[in-house]
Amino acid sequence: RVLRRLEQQGLAAQSSARPGRWVAAPPGVALGALLIQQRHELEQAELASALLAEEYRAEASEPEVHDLVEVVTGSAAVAQRFHQLQL
Repeated sequence: RVLRRLEQQGLAAQSSARPGRWVAAPPGVALGALLIQQRHELEQAELASALLAEEYRAEASEPEVHDLVEVVTGSAAVAQRFHQLQL
């Protein structure tokens, strides 16, 4: 099972010269492919992070629901707020 997993990752291969034997892939080739895959995954994570940050900024700039309603009590305060709204 371990050898099959290494084979899937490009780190080992079955020997063509000696059936039943396994050989390690050259480090430059094997690790290069893994690095390319990990760089791609990192780029995808960075893009997702940027999108989430943009969504957060958009939501943060919109007023909260509780900011849309103001409770004014007392006749003098109501009259003052009414006057301000008329301006």
